[in-house]
Amino acid sequence: MPALSIWCGLPGTEIVSSAELVQYFEARLDAAARESHFEAGRRVDPIRKAAFDLIREKLRSGAGTSEIEIHDFVRERFAASGLFTESGPIVGVNAHAGDPHYEPSAETSAPIRRGDFVLLDMWAKLDQPGSVYYDITWTGFCGPEPTARIREVFEIVRDAP
Repeated sequence: MPALSIWCGLPGTEIVSSAELVQYFEARLDAAARESHFEAGRRVDPIRKAAFDLIREKLRSGAGTSEIEIHDFVRERFAASGLFTESGPIVGVNAHAGDPHYEPSAETSAPIRRGDFVLLDMWAKLDQPGSVYYDITWTGFCGPEPTARIREVFEIVRDAP
């Protein structure tokens, strides 16, 4: 990264970014922290799969489901798997999927139906000191084939630099 030059009124003064230096000392994981991250991933990924499987089963059976039901399912699975998170997950359907700060509640939860676009953003860490969060975001379409518009947006996001 090139140095950032900012004129601050003093002749010959140049402010240089310390980002790389800070990253070197602050953004490094020791072996235990790195392993806690990987272990959190090994526990979170099956929960993500189970959440999408639950949505599929509920829609196939005609029982229906909602953002809050899937949210609560994930939180229960986190606790049962020894994972911790202070908030989340984001389970967003259609327009809610575009809100990066959305978290369903009993008042805001939308139903999940056939033809819906679903975003599942999950983050958790082992419930022990020094653990590092694992964070993933997945999307899905509740039907046999996503619309052309959903495919178009997916490809734009996938191919972004």
